[in-house]
Amino acid sequence: VTERWVEDIGDEALSYAEIKALATGDPRIMERAGVASELSKLQRLEAAWRNDQSRLRSRAAASERDAGQLTDLAAALRIAAPRAVDTSGEQFRMVLAGQTYDKRTTGAGALRRMVLRDVTLAGGERKGSFPLGKIAGFDLTATVYRDREETSFGFHLDGIPTGTKLLSRKQMSGDAPLGMILQIEHLAENLDGRAEGAEREATAARRDTDQARERLGRPFEHTDRIGTLSAKLEQIDITLASDEP
Repeated sequence: VTERWVEDIGDEALSYAEIKALATGDPRIMERAGVASELSKLQRLEAAWRNDQSRLRSRAAASERDAGQLTDLAAALRIAAPRAVDTSGEQFRMVLAGQTYDKRTTGAGALRRMVLRDVTLAGGERKGSFPLGKIAGFDLTATVYRDREETSFGFHLDGIPTGTKLLSRKQMSGDAPLGMILQIEHLAENLDGRAEGAEREATAARRDTDQARERLGRPFEHTDRIGTLSAKLEQIDITLASDEP
């Protein structure tokens, strides 16, 4: 029995019978090492399979959720599309508090004043969603978000699920409202095209869900072999233990 063979046995603590068998060249030790090595490898593969099954369950659930949300988004965009009015270039029109603005710069200034003065109110205690007017064929709503450190503002068009990025109070007080006007207009652009994109993504998400579910529940192919090796290892250990004084 070589030193390398003893090292190949592994880090398991050897019993008196195993040490004796090694010293005497007992073939059961070699058999045991082979069985234990194969069993350990298959158990690692089984652990990896279990982890993969867990990931597949999470993936299937997430893809199914995404498919549902994208389907709802596409449907909402399809319904909203006929209402959209082109505001590109000089066709820009925006109504705030009953007054019509045909210039983005003046509309942005009015939006700033309305939000900072009327929506937030003196003392800044008001929060939630509030109607502002109309643009691109849709009712325009502002939503005020407030925490201990910051007040931020977002804008939505009625019937369109997505909204603009949020602006802080400081940004609303500066030049940002003009960029916000462009963001608001963008919400109403290319609704049919965006619906088609959402439908394609929903189809891909459903396909991913089906693929994950198809792999879910597949049995581990080496289960029987693990059982056989475990029983064999137990039997070898019993015979080795019977040699102990």
